[in-house]
Amino acid sequence: MSANPPDDGEGHPWTAVTAESYANALSDPVRRTVLFHLKNEHVASFDELVDVVIATQPSRAPEADEERSRVGNALFHLHLPKLELLGVVDWDPNTRVVELRANPARLTEWLDVSLAERVHGATGANDGRGTEASGGIAVLFVEDYDPLASVVVERFETDHADITVTTASNADAALEALESTAFDCIVSDYDMPGSNGVDFLKAIRRVDDSVPFVIYTGKGSRETRTEATDHGANAYLQKRGGVGQFDLLADRIRQVVTEHRGNAATGA
Repeated sequence: MSANPPDDGEGHPWTAVTAESYANALSDPVRRTVLFHLKNEHVASFDELVDVVIATQPSRAPEADEERSRVGNALFHLHLPKLELLGVVDWDPNTRVVELRANPARLTEWLDVSLAERVHGATGANDGRGTEASGGIAVLFVEDYDPLASVVVERFETDHADITVTTASNADAALEALESTAFDCIVSDYDMPGSNGVDFLKAIRRVDDSVPFVIYTGKGSRETRTEATDHGANAYLQKRGGVGQFDLLADRIRQVVTEHRGNAATGA
């Protein structure tokens, strides 16, 4: 794994944060989620952060109100005061606004390392591929919109039986899947709560530079496509209306997996 990024230096308007403070801040999954959100937005309301944390965690409470209360209390009394004490954010309980104090570029480096370390422990991404021996393709589909994830599973079972789809609602859930299962291809949405698809891609590429990775997103900007390609995406596919999009996705998955298997066979 890569060494920790250096401490923040001087000469910029952001607060200098030590390596020890970054490591402490990122040692908890809730704080990591908050900081993934803030590295892009820089400022967020308390309620916004509660929504983001809930969206990236499986519900533990029998009722939605109980879950929101649990997450809110943990953020208000534990995580946000801790992040402020470490110098990473400004947290005002009166206005209920959180503002990033750390250098976003340096924070991004630390978040990349933190996520890559967790990927490193998820052996499925590094080990032998899932269903190659049988000629099938095992796909990990990372998508936070549950109805779309369910439709993809159903359509592939009906029309593309050679491709087996396992779903995960975010990067954390994807890492849990990778701990126990080897996949031939990863397909990820871009815009998700917490770490986005390119954050996840960058972490995967730090550990496995060859597993086929497809960004499948409704965020169809040139900047997003360039960012995904620059960080090692094998394909970038924009979501469209109609069931034909799933046939196109299946074809693209087969294409990148076939290319990968061919390169592996020839040692390329």
